Amino acid sequence: MSITATKSVDRENSTACVYAVGIGFRHACPMDEMRRLIEEALAELHLQPTDIAYVATSSHKADSPLVGNVVRHFGWMPRFFSRKVLAEFSERKVAYLSHYSFKALCHVGAPSIAESAALLAVSAEYSARNGRDRPSSSDEELTLPLQRSPHATLAIAKARVVPNKDSSIHVHSPVFTPP
Repeated sequence: MSITATKSVDRENSTACVYAVGIGFRHACPMDEMRRLIEEALAELHLQPTDIAYVATSSHKADSPLVGNVVRHFGWMPRFFSRKVLAEFSERKVAYLSHYSFKALCHVGAPSIAESAALLAVSAEYSARNGRDRPSSSDEELTLPLQRSPHATLAIAKARVVPNKDSSIHVHSPVFTPP
């Protein structure tokens, strides 16, 4: 599978980076509500949908029509993480999280599904591209902490990555080399 790269550059220091949108939502969340939440978050960060590589969430939401609709509407690759992976990551990275939900902790095992999923997605991409297991705190960050709507939560994370030499990215995220 080959995808065309999109321009994702950290504007502060012109380094290549990968962005992920982490989402959490109730079963009854309508697509319009999720779309508005995502579009408002992107606007707040001055990002375009093409700057984002992944939409990430808990694997128990993998068969949700809402996730499929987000993937189709924005053209992002889905990333799903098991409850165990979310819980272990959250435990290791609790200082990175801006929100602690006891409801999410009881339901999924992670205190913030959206934040943990976003950070996990960019962390996995960082490891794949940079050849190190885990990024340092200066290489990954929660760019936009937890945002809420009545039925959904969202967070955006990014990681600085080694850019690819060609403009076509295989399997991994869409990331460009800065000009």
